Amino acid sequence: MDRAYFGQSTTGGHSSHALSQGGPPVEENYVHLGPGVQNHFWSGALKRTWIYNFQRLGDDIRLEEVLKARDLETAYLCSYEFDAPWLFSKLELSRTKLFLVMHADNEQKHFYRQECKSLGLDVTPIFPPARSGNMTSMHSKLMILKYIGSVRIVVPTGNLQPADWGETGHMENMVFIIDLPRNEAMAPPTPVEHLPIFGQELLRFVDALGLDSSAQNMLRRHNWHNTRPFGFVHSIPGTHNGTNMYKTGMPLLNNLVQQLGLGAYDNQRILSSWVDYMTSSLGRLKEDYVANFYRALQGEFDASNQPRTGRKMTKPEREYRKKLHERFHIVYPCNKTVQESIGGSGGAGTICLAHDYWIDDDFPKKLMHDLKSVRRGVLNHAKMILVRTHVSTGLSVHEFTMKCWAFVGSHNFSESAWGKTQRMRGSDDENRHKLIVRNYECGVIVPVGPDTIASYTWPALGEDEFVILEDEVPGYDIFLGSIPIPAAMPPERYNRYNQPGGRVTSRKVPFTFNPEQNPTTDVVPVDNETEAESSEEDGEEDDEL
Repeated sequence: MDRAYFGQSTTGGHSSHALSQGGPPVEENYVHLGPGVQNHFWSGALKRTWIYNFQRLGDDIRLEEVLKARDLETAYLCSYEFDAPWLFSKLELSRTKLFLVMHADNEQKHFYRQECKSLGLDVTPIFPPARSGNMTSMHSKLMILKYIGSVRIVVPTGNLQPADWGETGHMENMVFIIDLPRNEAMAPPTPVEHLPIFGQELLRFVDALGLDSSAQNMLRRHNWHNTRPFGFVHSIPGTHNGTNMYKTGMPLLNNLVQQLGLGAYDNQRILSSWVDYMTSSLGRLKEDYVANFYRALQGEFDASNQPRTGRKMTKPEREYRKKLHERFHIVYPCNKTVQESIGGSGGAGTICLAHDYWIDDDFPKKLMHDLKSVRRGVLNHAKMILVRTHVSTGLSVHEFTMKCWAFVGSHNFSESAWGKTQRMRGSDDENRHKLIVRNYECGVIVPVGPDTIASYTWPALGEDEFVILEDEVPGYDIFLGSIPIPAAMPPERYNRYNQPGGRVTSRKVPFTFNPEQNPTTDVVPVDNETEAESSEEDGEEDDEL
């Protein structure tokens, strides 16, 4: 089982395009705000992490700028890994109530509680429930930051350690951030069912994590109106049967694509959809699973209508797989890219793919593409999906629309993160499927705005007519001005000489504030984030889809 290790700080204190950023003018916080960084992001922003020794271009953000420690009253910080001394140096713990959401087994829980208590400060660990023994990892990254008059929701792709926030100068991540103003002082908490879908799903997730009613009521006392364009996607460990399977993981992603109007509906049909999935780790993938995920990104996933493993594919399914091979890019750094990076192979950290997964005959090698940062020599740890979908709205070639959006979050590309669908024998039609999820994960769907779509300039084919071919989609420039892309696009497909880069295991130092009083006798070697993707056991009695 995973352990939540807190590494000791190993670096000094070198302390990253936004969506529309409205809100009232405010005085700048005592932390110097870099270009493009506002004190509040009332309408939401998607940014890259700042990186030491790289010029700031207005689309990056530092951890200090996220936290605004001087004004921070309460912080709920959720991470797979913590560097506690480094993190605490970013906060003013004498004035901030801090909750650390982490994974721990029963033996560790007592130790972590004692360590936090020994600080003499208001620091409390929260341990999400294991949920019927299905949990492999508390892998989600989430911050809920309370200030006077507002609360800040932050969904980063990195952990709370120096490398993930650019301080070692060799690794980058992404950050979604939105500020919610407080409702009127005497207003009661808004019922969860009256919140926008983003708020409903975030409240469902924090309840699953184990945040108490006071934290949930605090969130419900704020205005979630500006979260309406976005979707909050979560994965909650456990076995989710029947209709409950659509409430988390990949099926929830599918539902949110539909609810946000990012797929086809009514008489519309999807003509083409291009996907780039940037990931820092890969699980034991098979092409059948990737095909199902491709459907979910288009809002077309249906557990009851999927090809069965080992069955002969129909002609429509063969055509679908052909499109998959052309249009679905798994973007992960090859070994050459890792070796030539600023940190070299030793700096790859949690960028990892197990060798036995890669050499499996069923691994979708044809979909692999190299992940190269636009900041030369930097390794990308972000988990980010770019989706460009061409939807027909009528019979004419002129009747079409575009649905373009991004996902950022903690989900690496694996069954542990997104869930595995299985068919249950002997169950009725409504409950014959289940979803098995092993990780806590969360992320955000960020659409390209309709004004950007409407103003996009397509190439004219011929002097007098404007024709959009069925397999055409907008270029990556459709994202300019709203969604920063950290990697070079289009990505380069792996050739026969390419091997995936990164590491499989590393050593972690157990959580401690005093290395002289570490209660463990040995430094325990454990897997890094690959461990969060590595437990993909098949059901003993069920047929896998």
